[in-house]
Amino acid sequence: MKALKIVALASVVCALALGGCSSAPKKADSTPVAAPAPAAAAAPVYPACGGDDHCASQSQVCVAGTCAQCRDVAQCGALGPCGRCEAGMCVKMEGCCAMDTDCPAGGRCRGGKCS
Repeated sequence: MKALKIVALASVVCALALGGCSSAPKKADSTPVAAPAPAAAAAPVYPACGGDDHCASQSQVCVAGTCAQCRDVAQCGALGPCGRCEAGMCVKMEGCCAMDTDCPAGGRCRGGKCS
Protein backbone atom coordinates (compact mmCIF):
# COMPACT_ATOMS: atom_id res chain seq x y z
CA MET A 1 0.00 0.00 0.00
CA LYS A 2 2.90 2.34 0.85
CA ALA A 3 4.41 1.80 -2.64
CA LEU A 4 1.11 2.72 -4.24
CA LYS A 5 1.03 6.03 -2.30
CA ILE A 6 4.60 6.82 -3.43
CA VAL A 7 3.71 6.18 -7.08
CA ALA A 8 0.56 8.32 -6.78
CA LEU A 9 2.53 11.12 -5.11
CA ALA A 10 5.23 10.96 -7.82
CA SER A 11 2.55 11.25 -10.52
CA VAL A 12 1.08 14.35 -8.84
CA VAL A 13 4.54 15.96 -8.46
CA CYS A 14 5.33 15.20 -12.07
CA ALA A 15 2.05 16.70 -13.26
CA LEU A 16 2.44 19.86 -11.17
CA ALA A 17 6.15 20.48 -11.54
CA LEU A 18 6.64 19.53 -15.16
CA GLY A 19 3.21 20.21 -16.60
CA GLY A 20 2.83 16.49 -17.24
CA CYS A 21 5.38 13.75 -17.82
CA SER A 22 5.21 13.79 -21.60
CA SER A 23 8.27 15.19 -23.39
CA ALA A 24 6.12 16.53 -26.26
CA PRO A 25 5.48 20.29 -26.20
CA LYS A 26 1.90 21.20 -25.32
CA LYS A 27 -0.50 23.90 -26.36
CA ALA A 28 -2.24 25.97 -23.73
CA ASP A 29 -5.09 23.42 -23.70
CA SER A 30 -2.54 20.63 -22.86
CA THR A 31 -2.76 18.83 -26.21
CA PRO A 32 0.59 17.80 -27.73
CA VAL A 33 2.00 20.04 -30.46
CA ALA A 34 3.61 18.52 -33.55
CA ALA A 35 7.30 19.27 -33.92
CA PRO A 36 8.10 21.61 -36.84
CA ALA A 37 9.39 19.93 -40.00
CA PRO A 38 13.12 20.46 -40.62
CA ALA A 39 13.93 23.02 -43.31
CA ALA A 40 15.10 21.59 -46.62
CA ALA A 41 18.82 22.07 -47.18
CA ALA A 42 19.46 24.52 -49.99
CA ALA A 43 22.03 23.68 -52.64
CA PRO A 44 25.24 25.69 -52.29
CA VAL A 45 25.59 28.79 -54.48
CA TYR A 46 28.31 28.53 -57.16
CA PRO A 47 31.27 28.40 -56.73
CA ALA A 48 30.57 26.72 -53.38
CA CYS A 49 29.83 23.00 -53.62
CA GLY A 50 29.06 19.92 -51.61
CA GLY A 51 29.98 17.45 -54.35
CA ASP A 52 30.90 17.17 -58.02
CA ASP A 53 27.22 17.28 -59.01
CA HIS A 54 27.06 20.93 -57.87
CA CYS A 55 29.85 21.84 -60.35
CA ALA A 56 28.86 19.66 -63.30
CA SER A 57 27.00 22.44 -65.15
CA GLN A 58 30.30 24.36 -65.31
CA SER A 59 32.28 21.23 -66.36
CA GLN A 60 34.17 21.44 -63.09
CA VAL A 61 34.74 19.31 -59.99
CA CYS A 62 34.30 20.04 -56.28
CA VAL A 63 37.60 20.55 -54.44
CA ALA A 64 37.49 21.37 -50.71
CA GLY A 65 34.00 22.92 -50.99
CA THR A 66 34.70 25.07 -54.07
CA CYS A 67 34.17 24.31 -57.77
CA ALA A 68 37.49 24.09 -59.62
CA GLN A 69 38.73 23.16 -63.07
CA CYS A 70 40.55 20.08 -61.76
CA ARG A 71 41.25 17.95 -58.72
CA ASP A 72 43.96 15.90 -60.42
CA VAL A 73 45.49 15.40 -63.87
CA ALA A 74 42.49 13.29 -64.98
CA GLN A 75 40.46 16.47 -65.57
CA CYS A 76 43.23 18.06 -67.68
CA GLY A 77 43.04 15.71 -70.68
CA ALA A 78 42.49 18.60 -73.11
CA LEU A 79 46.14 19.56 -72.56
CA GLY A 80 47.29 16.06 -73.50
CA PRO A 81 50.33 14.53 -71.80
CA CYS A 82 51.61 18.00 -70.89
CA GLY A 83 48.66 18.86 -68.66
CA ARG A 84 48.80 18.92 -64.90
CA CYS A 85 46.50 20.15 -62.16
CA GLU A 86 47.94 22.99 -60.12
CA ALA A 87 45.84 24.67 -57.38
CA GLY A 88 42.59 23.63 -59.08
CA MET A 89 43.63 24.87 -62.54
CA CYS A 90 44.77 22.84 -65.56
CA VAL A 91 48.15 24.13 -66.71
CA LYS A 92 50.61 23.03 -69.35
CA MET A 93 53.94 21.89 -67.96
CA GLU A 94 56.74 24.22 -69.03
CA GLY A 95 58.82 22.80 -71.88
CA CYS A 96 56.59 19.75 -72.29
CA CYS A 97 55.52 18.60 -75.74
CA ALA A 98 53.73 15.82 -77.55
CA MET A 99 54.84 16.88 -81.06
CA ASP A 100 57.17 19.39 -82.71
CA THR A 101 54.36 21.95 -83.14
CA ASP A 102 54.08 22.19 -79.33
CA CYS A 103 57.60 23.67 -79.24
CA PRO A 104 58.67 27.26 -79.97
CA ALA A 105 59.48 27.97 -83.64
CA GLY A 106 62.10 25.56 -84.95
CA GLY A 107 62.10 23.46 -81.77
CA ARG A 108 61.92 19.70 -81.79
CA CYS A 109 59.94 17.48 -79.41
CA ARG A 110 62.14 14.67 -78.10
CA GLY A 111 60.96 12.42 -75.27
CA GLY A 112 58.24 14.88 -74.25
CA LYS A 113 60.67 17.83 -74.00
CA CYS A 114 61.30 20.67 -76.42
CA SER A 115 64.90 20.96 -77.59
